Amino acid sequence: MVSSLRKMGRAEEAGKLAAQIDAAEEAAFKDYAVKELDFKVTPSASKASRPVLVELFTGAQCGPCVAADMAFDALEKAFDNDQAILLQYHLHIPGPDPLTAGDGMDRVNFYGEYFGGTPAAFFNGKFAIKGGGNKTDAEDKFKDYAEVVEKLMSRL
Repeated sequence: MVSSLRKMGRAEEAGKLAAQIDAAEEAAFKDYAVKELDFKVTPSASKASRPVLVELFTGAQCGPCVAADMAFDALEKAFDNDQAILLQYHLHIPGPDPLTAGDGMDRVNFYGEYFGGTPAAFFNGKFAIKGGGNKTDAEDKFKDYAEVVEKLMSRL
């Protein structure tokens, strides 16, 4: 709509509409964004000769994925890029997910029989943790993920 108004030579209206859209999107995002986790995350002091690859398979409409998603977000606060590389793949589970990309589907096919649904976490290419929960389960899920990353970093 904004671009249509601009094409019609109605730049002032387009500018006002764009500002309204930006304000609405900011307000909507504010409601859903996780700025602060409900639990404390301490950065890891461990050293690794190479980072641990962490892959999370999730879905925007997946209720049990909430804990896994929040735990995954906490991993970013706990580990630097030289400690863990975090990749998140969205899948059409249980319904359509606009964040799904072909790469995620390719990765599911790569894991084949080891992939049993969302949420699922793989560490250095090996299945490690399945399952999720709601927001109140996020801290426990984070501890599970962080424990695996720490263990793998000590082996590298």
